[in-house]
Amino acid sequence: MTKEMARDWMAGWRALEERQREELRKESFEEKFRALAFLMASADLFDTSSLDAEDKVARARWARLQSSTIQR
Repeated sequence: MTKEMARDWMAGWRALEERQREELRKESFEEKFRALAFLMASADLFDTSSLDAEDKVARARWARLQSSTIQR
């Protein structure tokens, strides 16, 4: 991929993001709320089994960071 091709590719993504922002601005509050309600009702469709382990790792990291900050 050349520099110019990469630049064009990024410009395409920026244009897409702007288009999505425009569409979101045009949506009514009711449409946004309906989409949020749908996502919340669908939460059980996602596999969250690894979240507890990831949470434990993250908490351990924060504890180490906090203890190293306190010791200084």
